[in-house]
Amino acid sequence: MANEPTDPSLSRFLRESLTAGETVVFNAKFHWFYHVVTFIALGMWLAGGVLLGLWFHWTAVHVFGPRMALANPGVYALMERMQNLPVFVCAGFGGLAVLKRALVQVTTEAVVTNKRLLFKRGIFSVQASKMGLKEVNYAEIKQSLLGNLLGYGGLHIYTFTLDDKNISIPDIASPSAFNKALDAAKAGGGFTTDRSAMPPGSMGQTSTGA
Repeated sequence: MANEPTDPSLSRFLRESLTAGETVVFNAKFHWFYHVVTFIALGMWLAGGVLLGLWFHWTAVHVFGPRMALANPGVYALMERMQNLPVFVCAGFGGLAVLKRALVQVTTEAVVTNKRLLFKRGIFSVQASKMGLKEVNYAEIKQSLLGNLLGYGGLHIYTFTLDDKNISIPDIASPSAFNKALDAAKAGGGFTTDRSAMPPGSMGQTSTGA
C-alpha cells in the first residue's frame, strides 16, 4: 500500500498514484498573486460594463434626448432601457473568466516525490504525467520581472524521453524551491542531469520575460 502523503491537499488521483515507499518531497502551490490577477480581471470586466452603460446613457440623453438636434423618442427610450445590459453581459464574461482560472487552480497539481515527478491538469480532459526521476533531465524556470520580485514563476521540465514528454508547469509559488527539490530527489536516487542539452542562451536559471 502507498504511503499516506503528509499534505492532505493532494487530490485523490495523486494519492492513489503513490506507490509503496514513495513519499512527497515537494507539492507545488499556486502563488497568492494568481488570485490577485483573477480579481483584477473580474474588476476590468465589470469596469468595462459600467463604462459602456454610462456611454449608452450619455448617448441617449445628449444625442437622442428630447431637447437634442437628433431627438428621437424611440431610440432614446431604447438606449435608456439598454444602459444596464453591458453591465450584465460583462459581468457574465468576467464570471466565466474567474471560473476558468479557478478550475485551472483546483485541477492543476505538480508534485516531486522521492521516486517520480507527478503532474496533472484538467477536469474533463485530464492530462497526467507520472515520470520516473531517471527520465527527468532538468527544469528551466520561466519568470517575468514581477514574478522574480514576488516569488512566482512557471517551469518547463525537459526529459530524456524521445516522445516529447516535456512538461510545462504554470506559474507557481517558489519555483526555485521546486527546482531544488527536483534536483535533490534526482541526486538522492543517483540520477544524473545532462545540462549540455540546454537550449541556446539558457543557463537553467531564472529567465526574465514581459
